Amino acid sequence: MSREKILLYYIPYEEGGGNFGDELNIHISQKLLKKPSLYNIAKGTPCRSKSFYNTGCNAHTMSMLGSILHVLPNNSFVWGTGYNPRWKRVPSKLRVFAVRGPLTLNYLNQNGYNLSEDEVVYGDPALLIPRLFPEWLKPIDVEHECTLILHYNDKDFIVDDKSINVVFCSDGFDYIIDSIRKSKKVISSSLHGIIVAEMLNKETTWLQLPNSLKTETTAKYEDYYQSTGRYKETPAITIEDAVKKKVTKPIYNDTKLYESFYECYNA
Repeated sequence: MSREKILLYYIPYEEGGGNFGDELNIHISQKLLKKPSLYNIAKGTPCRSKSFYNTGCNAHTMSMLGSILHVLPNNSFVWGTGYNPRWKRVPSKLRVFAVRGPLTLNYLNQNGYNLSEDEVVYGDPALLIPRLFPEWLKPIDVEHECTLILHYNDKDFIVDDKSINVVFCSDGFDYIIDSIRKSKKVISSSLHGIIVAEMLNKETTWLQLPNSLKTETTAKYEDYYQSTGRYKETPAITIEDAVKKKVTKPIYNDTKLYESFYECYNA
Protein backbone atom coordinates (compact mmCIF):
# COMPACT_ATOMS: atom_id res chain seq x y z
CA MET A 1 0.00 0.00 0.00
CA SER A 2 1.23 3.46 -0.86
CA ARG A 3 -0.56 5.13 2.04
CA GLU A 4 -1.37 4.23 5.59
CA LYS A 5 -4.99 4.42 6.77
CA ILE A 6 -6.14 5.27 10.27
CA LEU A 7 -9.27 3.32 11.21
CA LEU A 8 -11.53 5.81 12.97
CA TYR A 9 -14.24 4.36 15.13
CA TYR A 10 -13.68 4.19 18.87
CA ILE A 11 -15.25 6.80 21.17
CA PRO A 12 -14.88 5.94 24.87
CA TYR A 13 -17.60 7.63 26.90
CA GLU A 14 -15.55 7.79 30.05
CA GLU A 15 -12.20 6.71 31.45
CA GLY A 16 -12.10 2.96 31.87
CA GLY A 17 -15.49 2.40 30.26
CA GLY A 18 -16.28 1.88 26.61
CA ASN A 19 -19.36 1.12 24.58
CA PHE A 20 -20.22 -2.27 23.14
CA GLY A 21 -21.15 -0.84 19.73
CA ASP A 22 -17.89 1.05 19.37
CA GLU A 23 -15.81 -1.90 20.55
CA LEU A 24 -17.29 -4.07 17.81
CA ASN A 25 -15.13 -2.14 15.37
CA ILE A 26 -11.98 -3.40 17.02
CA HIS A 27 -13.01 -7.04 16.69
CA ILE A 28 -14.35 -6.66 13.15
CA SER A 29 -11.28 -4.79 11.89
CA GLN A 30 -8.95 -7.33 13.48
CA LYS A 31 -10.72 -10.12 11.61
CA LEU A 32 -10.75 -8.26 8.31
CA LEU A 33 -7.14 -7.14 8.48
CA LYS A 34 -5.67 -9.94 10.63
CA LYS A 35 -3.83 -7.33 12.73
CA PRO A 36 -4.31 -7.93 16.47
CA SER A 37 -2.33 -4.78 17.29
CA LEU A 38 -5.24 -2.62 16.13
CA TYR A 39 -6.79 -2.79 19.59
CA ASN A 40 -3.70 -1.28 21.20
CA ILE A 41 -3.61 1.49 18.61
CA ALA A 42 -7.25 2.45 18.97
CA LYS A 43 -8.06 1.85 22.62
CA GLY A 44 -8.81 5.03 24.54
CA THR A 45 -8.43 7.33 21.54
CA PRO A 46 -11.47 9.59 21.20
CA CYS A 47 -12.16 10.22 17.53
CA ARG A 48 -13.57 13.61 18.47
CA SER A 49 -10.02 14.66 19.35
CA LYS A 50 -8.38 16.71 16.60
CA SER A 51 -4.97 15.37 17.55
CA PHE A 52 -6.13 11.98 16.32
CA TYR A 53 -5.95 13.24 12.73
CA ASN A 54 -2.62 15.06 13.04
CA THR A 55 -0.37 12.03 12.89
CA GLY A 56 2.39 13.61 10.86
CA CYS A 57 2.30 10.71 8.40
CA ASN A 58 0.87 10.27 4.93
CA ALA A 59 -2.41 8.84 6.19
CA HIS A 60 -6.03 8.69 5.19
CA THR A 61 -8.84 8.30 7.69
CA MET A 62 -11.26 5.42 7.14
CA SER A 63 -14.44 5.32 9.21
CA MET A 64 -16.37 2.21 10.15
CA LEU A 65 -19.26 1.44 12.46
CA GLY A 66 -21.05 4.23 14.33
CA SER A 67 -23.08 7.42 13.88
CA ILE A 68 -19.90 9.45 13.48
CA LEU A 69 -20.28 11.01 10.04
CA HIS A 70 -20.21 14.49 11.56
CA VAL A 71 -16.77 14.07 13.18
CA LEU A 72 -14.93 12.74 10.13
CA PRO A 73 -12.13 14.81 8.63
CA ASN A 74 -12.64 16.01 5.07
CA ASN A 75 -11.36 13.52 2.46
CA SER A 76 -12.12 10.50 4.67
CA PHE A 77 -12.89 7.03 3.35
CA VAL A 78 -16.31 5.82 4.54
CA TRP A 79 -17.24 2.17 5.06
CA GLY A 80 -20.48 1.40 6.89
CA THR A 81 -20.74 4.65 8.84
CA GLY A 82 -24.07 6.31 9.66
CA TYR A 83 -25.29 9.80 10.47
CA ASN A 84 -27.01 11.32 13.49
CA PRO A 85 -29.42 14.11 12.49
CA ARG A 86 -28.73 15.96 15.73
CA TRP A 87 -25.31 16.90 14.34
CA LYS A 88 -25.37 19.03 11.18
CA ARG A 89 -21.76 19.02 9.98
CA VAL A 90 -21.15 17.11 6.73
CA PRO A 91 -17.47 16.63 5.77
CA SER A 92 -16.40 17.45 2.23
CA LYS A 93 -14.76 15.24 -0.38
CA LEU A 94 -15.63 11.96 1.30
CA ARG A 95 -14.97 8.76 -0.63
CA VAL A 96 -18.01 6.66 0.17
CA PHE A 97 -17.92 2.87 -0.32
CA ALA A 98 -20.62 1.77 2.14
CA VAL A 99 -23.02 3.48 4.52
CA ARG A 100 -25.23 2.10 7.26
CA GLY A 101 -28.40 2.51 5.21
CA PRO A 102 -30.52 4.55 2.79
CA LEU A 103 -31.18 7.35 5.27
CA THR A 104 -27.46 8.06 5.53
CA LEU A 105 -27.11 8.01 1.75
CA ASN A 106 -30.04 10.41 1.38
CA TYR A 107 -28.53 12.69 4.02
CA LEU A 108 -25.26 12.88 2.11
CA ASN A 109 -27.07 13.58 -1.15
CA GLN A 110 -29.12 16.33 0.50
CA ASN A 111 -25.85 17.94 1.56
CA GLY A 112 -23.90 18.22 -1.65
CA TYR A 113 -23.13 14.66 -2.70
CA ASN A 114 -24.41 12.81 -5.77
CA LEU A 115 -24.19 9.15 -4.82
CA SER A 116 -26.32 6.36 -6.25
CA GLU A 117 -27.37 3.02 -4.77
CA ASP A 118 -25.41 1.36 -7.57
CA GLU A 119 -22.09 2.70 -6.29
CA VAL A 120 -22.63 2.61 -2.51
CA VAL A 121 -23.29 -0.55 -0.51
CA TYR A 122 -25.80 -0.53 2.35
CA GLY A 123 -24.85 -2.21 5.58
CA ASP A 124 -23.59 -1.77 9.11
CA PRO A 125 -20.26 -3.63 9.52
CA ALA A 126 -21.84 -5.79 12.25
CA LEU A 127 -23.79 -7.56 9.49
CA LEU A 128 -20.56 -9.47 8.84
CA ILE A 129 -20.68 -11.21 12.23
CA PRO A 130 -21.89 -14.60 10.90
CA ARG A 131 -19.10 -14.56 8.29
CA LEU A 132 -16.34 -13.37 10.62
CA PHE A 133 -17.34 -15.04 13.90
CA PRO A 134 -19.03 -18.38 13.12
CA GLU A 135 -18.00 -19.61 16.57
CA TRP A 136 -20.57 -17.24 18.09
CA LEU A 137 -23.29 -19.18 16.26
CA LYS A 138 -22.42 -22.52 17.83
CA PRO A 139 -25.18 -23.94 20.08
CA ILE A 140 -24.98 -22.97 23.72
CA ASP A 141 -27.25 -23.61 26.70
CA VAL A 142 -29.98 -21.01 27.08
CA GLU A 143 -29.93 -19.42 30.53
CA HIS A 144 -32.24 -16.43 29.99
CA GLU A 145 -35.71 -16.31 28.49
CA CYS A 146 -35.18 -12.61 27.82
CA THR A 147 -32.20 -10.24 27.97
CA LEU A 148 -32.50 -6.45 27.85
CA ILE A 149 -29.51 -4.54 26.46
CA LEU A 150 -29.58 -0.89 27.44
CA HIS A 151 -28.04 1.92 25.40
CA TYR A 152 -25.39 3.85 27.30
CA ASN A 153 -27.75 6.82 27.75
CA ASP A 154 -30.43 4.52 29.20
CA LYS A 155 -28.17 3.24 31.97
CA ASP A 156 -30.45 4.67 34.70
CA PHE A 157 -33.58 2.95 33.37
CA ILE A 158 -35.14 0.77 36.07
CA VAL A 159 -36.48 -2.68 35.15
CA ASP A 160 -39.08 -3.98 37.59
CA ASP A 161 -39.40 -7.42 36.01
CA LYS A 162 -36.79 -9.52 37.82
CA SER A 163 -37.10 -12.34 35.29
CA ILE A 164 -35.39 -10.17 32.65
CA ASN A 165 -31.60 -10.32 32.44
CA VAL A 166 -30.39 -6.71 32.20
CA VAL A 167 -27.13 -5.92 30.38
CA PHE A 168 -25.45 -2.52 29.95
CA CYS A 169 -23.36 -1.45 26.96
CA SER A 170 -20.40 -0.86 29.27
CA ASP A 171 -20.53 -4.35 30.85
CA GLY A 172 -17.69 -5.67 28.72
CA PHE A 173 -17.63 -7.01 25.20
CA ASP A 174 -17.28 -10.74 25.94
CA TYR A 175 -19.95 -10.63 28.64
CA ILE A 176 -22.47 -9.00 26.29
CA ILE A 177 -21.80 -11.49 23.49
CA ASP A 178 -22.20 -14.39 25.93
CA SER A 179 -25.41 -12.90 27.32
CA ILE A 180 -26.90 -12.66 23.83
CA ARG A 181 -25.85 -16.21 22.98
CA LYS A 182 -27.40 -17.55 26.21
CA SER A 183 -30.73 -15.78 25.67
CA LYS A 184 -33.87 -16.91 23.87
CA LYS A 185 -35.09 -13.37 23.19
CA VAL A 186 -33.28 -10.02 23.17
CA ILE A 187 -34.79 -6.58 23.71
CA SER A 188 -32.46 -3.65 23.09
CA SER A 189 -32.38 0.13 23.09
CA SER A 190 -28.80 -0.18 21.78
CA LEU A 191 -28.65 -0.41 17.99
CA HIS A 192 -25.74 -2.83 18.06
CA GLY A 193 -27.47 -4.91 20.67
CA ILE A 194 -30.21 -5.30 18.06
CA ILE A 195 -27.88 -6.01 15.14
CA VAL A 196 -25.65 -8.50 16.96
CA ALA A 197 -28.63 -10.37 18.39
CA GLU A 198 -30.21 -10.61 14.94
CA MET A 199 -26.94 -11.83 13.44
CA LEU A 200 -26.86 -14.53 16.14
CA ASN A 201 -30.40 -15.60 15.13
CA LYS A 202 -32.12 -14.35 18.27
CA GLU A 203 -35.69 -13.06 18.33
CA THR A 204 -34.93 -9.36 18.75
CA THR A 205 -37.00 -6.27 19.49
CA TRP A 206 -36.12 -2.58 19.35
CA LEU A 207 -37.11 -0.79 22.57
CA GLN A 208 -37.26 3.01 22.42
CA LEU A 209 -36.53 4.72 25.74
CA PRO A 210 -36.62 8.49 26.46
CA ASN A 211 -32.92 9.13 27.03
CA SER A 212 -31.58 7.32 23.97
CA LEU A 213 -34.40 8.78 21.87
CA LYS A 214 -33.24 12.25 22.90
CA THR A 215 -29.58 11.64 22.06
CA GLU A 216 -29.85 9.22 19.13
CA THR A 217 -33.26 9.99 17.57
CA THR A 218 -34.93 7.10 15.70
CA ALA A 219 -32.89 7.69 12.54
CA LYS A 220 -30.04 5.23 13.06
CA TYR A 221 -32.43 2.41 13.94
CA GLU A 222 -34.62 3.11 10.91
CA ASP A 223 -31.48 3.37 8.78
CA TYR A 224 -30.45 -0.14 9.83
CA TYR A 225 -33.91 -1.67 9.45
CA GLN A 226 -34.33 -0.16 5.98
CA SER A 227 -30.88 -1.43 4.94
CA THR A 228 -32.11 -4.92 5.78
CA GLY A 229 -35.39 -4.70 3.88
CA ARG A 230 -37.73 -3.55 6.66
CA TYR A 231 -39.25 -0.17 5.90
CA LYS A 232 -42.13 -0.20 8.39
CA GLU A 233 -40.41 -1.33 11.57
CA THR A 234 -41.44 0.62 14.69
CA PRO A 235 -40.13 0.38 18.25
CA ALA A 236 -41.78 -0.98 21.33
CA ILE A 237 -42.23 1.73 23.96
CA THR A 238 -42.58 -0.48 27.04
CA ILE A 239 -40.94 -3.68 28.23
CA GLU A 240 -44.34 -5.39 28.20
CA ASP A 241 -44.91 -4.53 24.53
CA ALA A 242 -41.35 -5.51 23.63
CA VAL A 243 -41.76 -8.98 25.12
CA LYS A 244 -44.80 -9.62 22.90
CA LYS A 245 -43.66 -7.85 19.74
CA LYS A 246 -42.72 -9.91 16.67
CA VAL A 247 -40.15 -8.66 14.16
CA THR A 248 -39.43 -9.88 10.63
CA LYS A 249 -35.95 -11.23 9.90
CA PRO A 250 -33.29 -9.10 8.14
CA ILE A 251 -32.60 -9.47 4.41
CA TYR A 252 -29.15 -8.36 3.26
CA ASN A 253 -26.14 -9.19 1.07
CA ASP A 254 -23.03 -9.61 3.19
CA THR A 255 -20.82 -10.44 0.18
CA LYS A 256 -21.14 -6.94 -1.26
CA LEU A 257 -20.41 -5.42 2.14
CA TYR A 258 -17.42 -7.69 2.71
CA GLU A 259 -15.90 -6.95 -0.70
CA SER A 260 -16.49 -3.22 -0.33
CA PHE A 261 -14.30 -3.16 2.79
CA TYR A 262 -11.24 -4.16 0.78
CA GLU A 263 -12.16 -1.80 -2.06
CA CYS A 264 -12.24 1.00 0.51
CA TYR A 265 -9.13 -0.02 2.42
CA ASN A 266 -7.03 -0.51 -0.71
CA ALA A 267 -8.24 2.58 -2.58
